[in-house]
Amino acid sequence: MLSVPEFDHLLSWMSFTPAQLVQAGFSPVRSAAMVRQFLQARQLPAIRWLQALGVPVPRQAARHLRSEELTALSARSLADWQSLPGIGAERARGISARLQDARFRVLLTFLQQQMAKIPQTTVRQRGDSE
Repeated sequence: MLSVPEFDHLLSWMSFTPAQLVQAGFSPVRSAAMVRQFLQARQLPAIRWLQALGVPVPRQAARHLRSEELTALSARSLADWQSLPGIGAERARGISARLQDARFRVLLTFLQQQMAKIPQTTVRQRGDSE
């Protein structure tokens, strides 16, 4: 997949099309399946994305944030983070620093754009009739 010229950063795969994946060497069937998985990944809660990208939010705090949008999460203050279970002053500073890092913000912006592209129709699950 790294031969695809549009692979600029860690989340680039989210914008790949079946045609781009075929061009990179995947079969048409596999490419379509991968794109369906990419669409499903966009539907994960924003807090799961932050955790996957290395933001140190403990599970007990994440449970309280499952319905928050990415913009709301990235705008939380130190006090907001500290009010959650399992997050003290030091961890709150670490989370805030990560969310304010310029390189990380590029990923967050891209992720927000991709999450906004979730289709209105439900993404078909494996095994659904087509």
